[in-house]
Amino acid sequence: RYTLSSAISANDHDEVVIIADGVPRFSRKNDFTVQNNGLELHLTHTDGIVPQSVFVMKYANVTLINDLEECQDGSRTTFRVLRDGVDAVQSGAWSTIDPDDILVVKNGIVQQKTVDYTVTATSDITFTSAPAHSDDILLIRSEGMVHSTLSNTSGNTYTISNPESTERSNVVVFSNNQFKFEELGDFTWSNNSTITLSSAHTTGRLFAIKFD
Repeated sequence: RYTLSSAISANDHDEVVIIADGVPRFSRKNDFTVQNNGLELHLTHTDGIVPQSVFVMKYANVTLINDLEECQDGSRTTFRVLRDGVDAVQSGAWSTIDPDDILVVKNGIVQQKTVDYTVTATSDITFTSAPAHSDDILLIRSEGMVHSTLSNTSGNTYTISNPESTERSNVVVFSNNQFKFEELGDFTWSNNSTITLSSAHTTGRLFAIKFD
């Protein structure tokens, strides 16, 4: 149970994302509930392990996409994106899908756009490696995301491909299969295009996303 400094209204539950030990949690997936008039978040610990690091974010333009049309069979790589059981574009839910607006999480690990997957404006997603039937695939639509690569300059210092001067706190780094936040001291900015990680990147993809 986590107490919030300000209450979350009932209409905003789906806009809240909890990052627990680097893994995103969502209300629509029953990962947590909001109680005590919106002042408490109760996480569901399905593995019985209480997370050591919890970070709460609220984005007005976040939508959880809840299905793929075709079954994951370990060989298929391209799928049609559905929302509430119907084609996300043809249903009129969205006039089109900007590939930059789609975030993919596989088995709790955020995937890197163009490296691990690609998305077309006609709501098809293609994975670089075919997902197995047992893989837990989560798709999130968040308008205005800016995806960046990180190039090592020395030690734990990296150059970010899309410099940022005014909204640095909106930039999240993905390192060692976890979300990393400036506010938590996970990295610092030296200038508009240079960041330094507080811990060495040793596993998984390394990239950054700016959320609008």
